Amino acid sequence: MGCKHSNPPGYAFCASCGEPLAHRRCRCGFVCADNDSFCGQCGAALANTHSAQKKGSAQIEDADHRFDLQQLMELAAQENQYVETQKARVTQDDIRKLLAKRKKRVS
Repeated sequence: MGCKHSNPPGYAFCASCGEPLAHRRCRCGFVCADNDSFCGQCGAALANTHSAQKKGSAQIEDADHRFDLQQLMELAAQENQYVETQKARVTQDDIRKLLAKRKKRVS
């Protein structure tokens, strides 16, 4: 940001001079400041994301417009590294028990 104008959060370009603002987008989609270390929405570390973005943009400039399948697989694996919540299995018997408890409370 050349003019040092203070822009509101969420702006991609300076409202005063029109220059693109320094920001990074986390894998969750949240727009973070360029100097942030962690995402303000999901808490993911941004250091690896920033270096991968720099590496990716340099490779795009030098690319002959062909895809390296191995590199794409590695990038996809990095982007898919997030914590999944443990999903509970609910059986028909569990539902019957819950309904029976509810019926007792109502009665």
